[in-house]
Amino acid sequence: MFNEIWDNRMVQFNERAQQLEEEMIEKHKGELEEFLRSLDESLPEKPKDSSELLNMRKIEQSLVK
Repeated sequence: MFNEIWDNRMVQFNERAQQLEEEMIEKHKGELEEFLRSLDESLPEKPKDSSELLNMRKIEQSLVK
């Protein structure tokens, strides 16, 4: 009698744990997709050039002339 009740509780527990794990995986997938979408929107298309690079380009242009 006790073993049957215990086995039943363990089966219910394992089923609930599996269900919660699947729900958490789906939640994390959604959060990851939302994060990647917001990251794509917040990053600029072209990175900003450094002041050193701009200075080197200016020097290069003056040497070309």
